[in-house]
Amino acid sequence: MPYYLLERGGGALFAMNMALSGEEAREHGRGKNAAVTAVFVWTEAAGIAEFREFLEATQHERHAPCRGWVHAMRADEVDEVALDAGQLRDRLGQHRAAGYVAVDPGPERRVRRTGEFLAALSD
Repeated sequence: MPYYLLERGGGALFAMNMALSGEEAREHGRGKNAAVTAVFVWTEAAGIAEFREFLEATQHERHAPCRGWVHAMRADEVDEVALDAGQLRDRLGQHRAAGYVAVDPGPERRVRRTGEFLAALSD
């Protein structure tokens, strides 16, 4: 099963601060209104295309959370990468500082601790 990520030159994976829902916060032992930094991972290419459209649509908003990435995309400094489970395990292992993975970001996202996500990956 391929996994899709956005990567900036130099190997930085797309990650951002995000608020956890009340249920997610309880699940991860965090307080109400908790925020975490998560690497975004998509399980379908269509999901990453939708996210790119979202970034384009919000690029002119003064406080858009991803403005730097939008500018980098326009300058062709961002690549979409497709990785198998082994490759994803290696890449996320290098980016543990984020602490979390947001799987299929959007209304149906799942937020997992990076270590838990990696342990659940099957080759």
